[in-house]
Amino acid sequence: MVRQKYLKNVKLHDLDEAVLARYFKHYDPKTLHLAPEQFVPLTAENLFGTQQPMELEVGCGTGEFLCSLAASQPDVSFVGIDNWRKALYRAVENADALALDNIRFLHADFLRMGPLLQPESVQQVYLHFPPPYRRGRFHHAQLFTPTFLDWTALILTSGGRLSVMTDHADYFLEMLALIERDPRFEKVHQERSLTGFSPAEKSRFQRIWERYGLDVLRFEVRKRPQPHQDAGG
Repeated sequence: MVRQKYLKNVKLHDLDEAVLARYFKHYDPKTLHLAPEQFVPLTAENLFGTQQPMELEVGCGTGEFLCSLAASQPDVSFVGIDNWRKALYRAVENADALALDNIRFLHADFLRMGPLLQPESVQQVYLHFPPPYRRGRFHHAQLFTPTFLDWTALILTSGGRLSVMTDHADYFLEMLALIERDPRFEKVHQERSLTGFSPAEKSRFQRIWERYGLDVLRFEVRKRPQPHQDAGG
């Protein structure tokens, strides 16, 4: 489990309860499965008390990339979701150090959050370096699945974008083949893959893989406009 291996090296400081209450929310998996109505829907209004556009990173890890986006775009609300509490605590530390008001971190499994997701509530989704659980005993934990695409198509606004990035060439081709068969999305580039992703702050995983000299592969798609039905049916 490569992701666990590198998150074990994350060092944490004691977090103030007020800081945790501001940035962090835990979604108990059993409650989320049996009684999702106990949680509020995932909207900017519920999470931030604002109508600002919202962007979402699934598997945000320690949050460097997402915090950088939040710092540079104060008029956008950012949500990071991950099921590794230790990584999210570091993300909270990063957000607090930057005194960010427009970011929240959710300790949850995105694929179980369907009942809380709201149509056309997100303008951009990021899935960067998902663990390549393609086979074996962790296959059930794979993120990039038809269910993931269903939830992403639901929450994206018309023309909203999904960015997917990995260092694993075979997994990249599998994900690309799946998205190219989905009529709800269209690629925004002609190239087979995009390279040279250089945000203001790279994620922990991007820095690690690039340090090893691994190629980082990415594709970006947008949600196609949905046809409107006539009032008569």
